[in-house]
Amino acid sequence: MAREPDLTPALDPEGSYREAMRDLIAVRFGALWRALPGALAGSENGVHDLRVASRRLRAALDIATGLFPASWFKPLQATVKEITAAFGEVRDGEVLVAFLRAERDTATTADGQNAQALDHLLSNAESAQAAARSSLRNRVDYLDLDQAAALVTRHFGPAAAPPERAT
Repeated sequence: MAREPDLTPALDPEGSYREAMRDLIAVRFGALWRALPGALAGSENGVHDLRVASRRLRAALDIATGLFPASWFKPLQATVKEITAAFGEVRDGEVLVAFLRAERDTATTADGQNAQALDHLLSNAESAQAAARSSLRNRVDYLDLDQAAALVTRHFGPAAAPPERAT
C-alpha cells in the first residue's frame, strides 16, 4: 500500500495561528477528497485511507474550533464527522471479515466444529458487510458533499477543493 506523503504544510513563522490552521485544514480536506472515490468504489485500502484522512481532518477541525465563524464551520465539522461514521461501519466490517477468513484458513479438518462455527460467523459477517456497503452510498448521498466542497473551497482555498474542482 502506497503511503500518503506527509501533508503538513510549511508554517510561516510570521503567520498567524489562524492562517496555519487554515492551511492545515485545506491540506487535510484535499486528502479527504482524494480518498473518497477509492473508498466509495471499494478499492483495496480505500476505506482505510479515507478513515485516516477523515480522522486527521477532524483533529485539525477540533483544534481550530473558535478560529472561524461557527455559522459555516460547525456544519463542515458535522459533515466530516458523518463521513467518518459512515465509513467506520464499513471499515469495521472489512476488518472483521478479513480476520474471520484468516482464522478459517488456519482451521484444520480436525477442527471440524471450529471450522463450521467460523463458516457461520464469516457468512454472517459478510452479509452484514454487504448491507453496510450498500447503505453507505445512501448515507453519503444524503450528505451534500457538493455544498461542503464549495464551502471548503471558498473558505480554505483551492488546496482544499476536490481534485476535479481544483484550479
